[in-house]
Amino acid sequence: MLDQSSLLKFIFGRFSLDAFPIHEPILVVTFIMVALGGTAVLGALTYFRLWGYLWREWFTSIDHKRIGIMYMVLGIIMLLRGFADALMMRAQQALAFGGSEGFLPAHHYDQVFTAHGVIMIFFVAMPLVTGIMNFVVPLQIGARDVAFPFLNNFSFWMTTAGAMLVMMSLFIGEFARTGWLAYPPLSGIAQSPDVGVDYYIWALQIANWADHYGLDQHYGIIPHDVTRLPDIFFSPFLHFSWDHIEGNSGPLFVFGLLAAYRGVVKFLGVTLVVVITSGMAVWLFQDSNTLSVGASGVIFGYFGYVLARGLIERSLIDSLVAVVMGLSYFYLLTIAIPGAPAGVSWIGHLGGLVGGLASAWIFRTRRGQRPPKVRPSSGSGGGTTGTVAIPVSADNPRSDLYKELGEMGL
Repeated sequence: MLDQSSLLKFIFGRFSLDAFPIHEPILVVTFIMVALGGTAVLGALTYFRLWGYLWREWFTSIDHKRIGIMYMVLGIIMLLRGFADALMMRAQQALAFGGSEGFLPAHHYDQVFTAHGVIMIFFVAMPLVTGIMNFVVPLQIGARDVAFPFLNNFSFWMTTAGAMLVMMSLFIGEFARTGWLAYPPLSGIAQSPDVGVDYYIWALQIANWADHYGLDQHYGIIPHDVTRLPDIFFSPFLHFSWDHIEGNSGPLFVFGLLAAYRGVVKFLGVTLVVVITSGMAVWLFQDSNTLSVGASGVIFGYFGYVLARGLIERSLIDSLVAVVMGLSYFYLLTIAIPGAPAGVSWIGHLGGLVGGLASAWIFRTRRGQRPPKVRPSSGSGGGTTGTVAIPVSADNPRSDLYKELGEMGL
């Protein structure tokens, strides 16, 4: 027989009165405000007798448009929570200086930081994108609804359950203090012995399970399938695992930054070309029984663009960047040729690389297309003085320097 303490532990686990943060004034006030606001909303729904309408027309609806709207409403609600976390973080950073520790204890700040990342990615961005796709895609293809309407509704409520777990962690127990990626050893039992990581794991697991781990299956590239051709624009945003995301994040940041410093419009154009060439290469030439997702094709596109831009532009900065990046990442070309490791789409990499090379030519700077810049300023004598960009001949030893300064607006 279990004694009373053992029985309580068996039923409640680590849940006890200590899980309620009554010693945290900020959380107590927040809980009171949320409780009052929730009571007001529930009271209004009851007063205007909307429960029946909501249950019949929305909560149990299998209409893809209404489910899409509910996804977007959930994303907006969680956006408000994520925005509040961001305000608290910035306020803490503004106040914690000169010996002051700010208004948030260190462990509370870590929880806010982690919750903000988890919410903005998994419970704002994903519900908003899923809601838009739920609403729009069946209309685009002329379908009456999605393939499994009931599962569509069930998936929404599982996502909502994950979001509710994250919200509950604000008042019962605490959230993870690991950062939103939850890397070990911070997420291990030694560094996080409390319930925060449990909230993190269960919230993400429920949200992922809600989609049956199916985003990759639904929006990855399946070669030679005409109905999946539009997925070439979605697949770069999807990955098979955390390891997949981590492997692409570093190179994407490096090459994306180098590709973007010439201007946002040119960068968006390069990205569009690379996404199309990489996706079309996979769709046309890869085996039909494969599924491809990931941003590696875009990474190779940016890599090719940076290399070719140094040759085509013939400018000092671009040439130096091309040489340094080429020497540092030349090994990447080994997975853009036949014989790449199993599970790696060398065709997608090669398609992205070709797109990047082509983009360097398509978006090259045309010689003589910029007029001289004049920045006048009023002088004290009533005349006009200022800095005038005088055209410099190509044989001037400083022509390349003047060109670089002009492109940077200097």
